[in-house]
Amino acid sequence: MSKAWLFRPTGASAGAAWEWIDASISDASVQRGSVDELAAAVAAAPRRQLLVLLLPAAEVLAAPVTVPVRQHRQLLQALPFLLEENLAGEVERLHVVAGRRIDGERLQVLAVDRQYLKDLLDTLLAAGIDPDIVTSEALALAVPREGATWLLDGDESVLAGGDGTVVPFAAADAAVLAEGVASGRFARLRLLSGCTEDALAIGNLESALGSAEAPPELDVVEGGRHRLAWMAADDLSLAPVNLRQGAFVRTGGNTLSLGFDWRPLAWLAACWAVLAIGYQVALGITQSRAADSLQQAQVELYRSIFPAAANVPRPRVQMEGQLRSGAASGASFVALVARTSEALASLDKDGASYKPQNINWDGAHAQLRIDIVARNLDDLDRLRQALEQKGLMVDLGAGVAQQDGYKARMNISAAGEGA
Repeated sequence: MSKAWLFRPTGASAGAAWEWIDASISDASVQRGSVDELAAAVAAAPRRQLLVLLLPAAEVLAAPVTVPVRQHRQLLQALPFLLEENLAGEVERLHVVAGRRIDGERLQVLAVDRQYLKDLLDTLLAAGIDPDIVTSEALALAVPREGATWLLDGDESVLAGGDGTVVPFAAADAAVLAEGVASGRFARLRLLSGCTEDALAIGNLESALGSAEAPPELDVVEGGRHRLAWMAADDLSLAPVNLRQGAFVRTGGNTLSLGFDWRPLAWLAACWAVLAIGYQVALGITQSRAADSLQQAQVELYRSIFPAAANVPRPRVQMEGQLRSGAASGASFVALVARTSEALASLDKDGASYKPQNINWDGAHAQLRIDIVARNLDDLDRLRQALEQKGLMVDLGAGVAQQDGYKARMNISAAGEGA
């Protein structure tokens, strides 16, 4: 990235003002202007350089997905199929790509609204700019091993973790985020300041994190810089996290080859992307400009996963409680979905065919309730046995014959957690 132009929109629309910096020039200053002024600056450069469009961190979801090397084919077949009814609407809006491999079992995925990305690229192309790389600005920051980089910059502050997560937040929510950081999630923390006015806040956070029971190792970089200046100084390779794939591939460019078919993985990523969005909301990392809509989103997400809930006055706290409850015994919603999908995948491998039609979560009884269609009653019983072999309790309702097989309701819970 040493010979690159970094540029970003300053708002959520294509008509916003732009900021840019020539990363090939040491101590270059950040410029600001219209898209036409950006195009003129790029055209005036003495040589062709890499053009890198950095999207605001709040517009791109970045999250890790567990895809074990030896099992990812089965997971790709089962999980998307199991969650299809609940998430199909969300997936249609998202452009999802595979990012960096975090370790042997985890892969980072990126998701962005398709229309938002299309509008930005159309605006740039109309001005004569065809970016080589498009990614989240958070991924242009160097992150310490087993740690995170925290850029404190007003309402556009961001935390980028080495575990593949990116959390945009407002400075007003820094205390909430600090609680999670101080809980031992990250061993090392790099603190950056987006402007000199944040120096006092950085000092307060340094004190708070240092007094935690298990304080992370802190690397406080002195002085305030514009966010683009920090990114230019870190000089990272952004090729593995390029959103210009699939329908958004650069004209005349090549798609990124990952060594396997990434399209089913994109489906899986999108499924978990929705859950990851909910988790971030549940942590209370909100954007001040949309507090009311985010509160409503919290409630809707909670009710979509826990439909029996009648009153949701504090969705963040209630979501945290649901995610914690039963986690040790394996009775949580996510744990039961994962174990059920493994059983489905193992039977599908033997030629059985199952069609989950509906999925609900009964929080009062810690039960996963699935309406499932099988070829015959024997296949339904085989699925029950496979689930029980994984240590689950299964209440299988009577099979009802229909045109495409036999349909039955399965109530699945962890051993000792049934109604």
